[in-house]
Amino acid sequence: MSDRAAPVGFFDDGSPYLSHPLLTAERTAAEIDEVERLVGSVAGRVLDVGCGFGRHSIELASRGADVTGIDPSSAMVSAARERAAEAKQFADFICIDAADLRDVARYDLAICL
Repeated sequence: MSDRAAPVGFFDDGSPYLSHPLLTAERTAAEIDEVERLVGSVAGRVLDVGCGFGRHSIELASRGADVTGIDPSSAMVSAARERAAEAKQFADFICIDAADLRDVARYDLAICL
């Protein structure tokens, strides 16, 4: 773990993000469509850095990706796990600062959206 404190307090109350009118399923799908346009298939191992409440991770999982979402906010990771379970999509969510993540070479793609 690093010596610096992660600025997670701002994101600990994820409720404004969970109901934000611009964060629709259609927008999320369009954003992942653009990722696929740029890099091709997302069916491999994908790291979603700063996954928040998991909207991109869940969409990626629905397209066949093996997703690991990371976020420094435990509240956001909990919300991501709940949303993935509701969507019946498997993704692994880990509460960690991206600067502390090791073994990133195992991923085929990393996103931060």
